[in-house]
Amino acid sequence: HCAHGYYLESFVSRVWNRRDDRYGPQSLENRTRLPLEIIAGLRERLGADYPLGLRMNGQEWGSDKGLTIAETVAIAKTFEGAGVRYISVSGYGFGRLPFRYLPDYWPYPEPEEHMKPYLKDFMGDGLLIPAAAAIKQAVNIPVIAVGRLDETKAEKILEEGKADLVAFGRVLWADPEFPRKVAEGRIEDIVRCTRCGTCEDPPAGRPRRCRVNPAMGRESLFAIRPAERKKKVVVIGGGPAGMETARVAALRGHDVTLFEKSSRLGGKLPLAAMIKGVDVEDVRPVISYLTTQVGKLNIKVRLGEEATPSKILAEKPDAVVIATGGLYRLPELKGVENRNVAGVNSLSKQVKLPLLVFGPELLNKLTKVFLPIGKRVAIIGGQIEGLQGAVFLRKRGREVTVLEPSETFGKGIPPRYLDRLMPWLAKKDVRLLGGVACDQITDQGVVITTKDNQRKLIEADTVMVLLSQEPDTSLFEAIKGSVKEVLCAGSVNGAQVGSLIVNAIEDGRRIGCNI
Repeated sequence: HCAHGYYLESFVSRVWNRRDDRYGPQSLENRTRLPLEIIAGLRERLGADYPLGLRMNGQEWGSDKGLTIAETVAIAKTFEGAGVRYISVSGYGFGRLPFRYLPDYWPYPEPEEHMKPYLKDFMGDGLLIPAAAAIKQAVNIPVIAVGRLDETKAEKILEEGKADLVAFGRVLWADPEFPRKVAEGRIEDIVRCTRCGTCEDPPAGRPRRCRVNPAMGRESLFAIRPAERKKKVVVIGGGPAGMETARVAALRGHDVTLFEKSSRLGGKLPLAAMIKGVDVEDVRPVISYLTTQVGKLNIKVRLGEEATPSKILAEKPDAVVIATGGLYRLPELKGVENRNVAGVNSLSKQVKLPLLVFGPELLNKLTKVFLPIGKRVAIIGGQIEGLQGAVFLRKRGREVTVLEPSETFGKGIPPRYLDRLMPWLAKKDVRLLGGVACDQITDQGVVITTKDNQRKLIEADTVMVLLSQEPDTSLFEAIKGSVKEVLCAGSVNGAQVGSLIVNAIEDGRRIGCNI
């Protein structure tokens, strides 16, 4: 493995190699000496026919000492001559903002200037493909291409002779059945990786997990097995938690009815897609996959119908799953009802029709032209909701101040994104004020008390309340005792589960597997 900043690559790349001996950076011969010695030793031990392969960086970005494609072509030919039987081509990046080897996160929130010329590759075949194609033309052994590929891009790369083989990583974490589904033409059944970064850098003590595949690494825990007894199951709420619960319960053989009070399934996912954008992380596949699967299964979907206790009990269910989402409450704060204040609920109503008409991607672009929000914005809430709102608004030219009662910002944002986001916010002059108490909202902005007990006005034309959800147990309390089994799924549980998509889908899978 001579890629990604690992040990052998630290010899090959001048960025890492600062040695002054025969393995130093003075020449290509020196830098490849250790990998070549290892290849020779392996060949001696394993024999000439053993299928020994090698992975290497095809290009390095962000440093004047980084590997160029011309260099890596020469290196690949050297490795071929040493007896490797295939080469897998990856890449690595450096920059002022953290840029690790995975080519997914560097355009977030915006790419640095030195990377902007490569956006076309990133949005096209993939950032790593030009180097793979160049190496493919120079060697006579198989070349493997990788990096953000789907079945369409992969087939195109093979047809155009840019690689002999294509590799998939997180695509298979998201859906281990991906190759089978492609072979069988079941494209609509593929669970797509959304490039959310959840699988990267898991918190201490927690297993690595996938946003869209809760069973990754926990296959026995989340296996979908036939139910021992068929039940009448009513699911309330058509967001990710509700749809996943309904899907899994139906696959297990239960009779499932799904209530959704709006005119379409998806919950707040379309709003999330519009705020996040689709160029790096893209939550739209979650919507399309879950709605497609619900439609293909024998699930009775009741759109535009609010599930009151009387309607629920009229179904005579054996089990009820409440997945209506948590409450986005406005804080008890003088002036919070002023016309210059917006919260998640009011924003959701405001964009409901435009989302239906334009869809998340186009609406995201249209908001760069017109956005009915003041020039100066104060955001109350500095966790994932508030910081993602800050990115959205700053990219649209707003002056943004984020007010957070704690000293911690960005809870809920995966580290790979947060590591790039915090320096970007500082560069863009987004003020993050932690340890503050919001005392009052006026027409001029927000009156706060700072952590050193100073009272001041944060001037703002618009005040946005982007706090985390609180639990909503009202429906649970109304029907508990009337139905034998009443469960809550997703963010309706509040902080116990959280408001992240990964938690909603995992909770829906867990409940669906255990009804």
